[in-house]
Amino acid sequence: MSDAVQIITLISIWFSLLMSLVTLAGAVKFWLKHSKVSVKIEPLKRYPQVTIVVPAHNEKLVIAKTAEAILNLNYPADKLEVLIFADNCSDKTA
Repeated sequence: MSDAVQIITLISIWFSLLMSLVTLAGAVKFWLKHSKVSVKIEPLKRYPQVTIVVPAHNEKLVIAKTAEAILNLNYPADKLEVLIFADNCSDKTA
């Protein structure tokens, strides 16, 4: 009885692995097919006001790069509001 359970378990594990690989292969094929398509993006006539909220706790090492990356977005600076919240940090995040 335990041999049959073990064989069924191994078959189900290998079948699950095979299905995962098939799904991954399909996703990679889809991505490769559609990643070569160049999309022409036209600027909008009017951009909405956008607020980006960044919670930060003990993020001294990366907060400057995070803020820089947000400010380097391809979005009008006058329509972008960045709020960085740092509370009870034990490092020099704030």
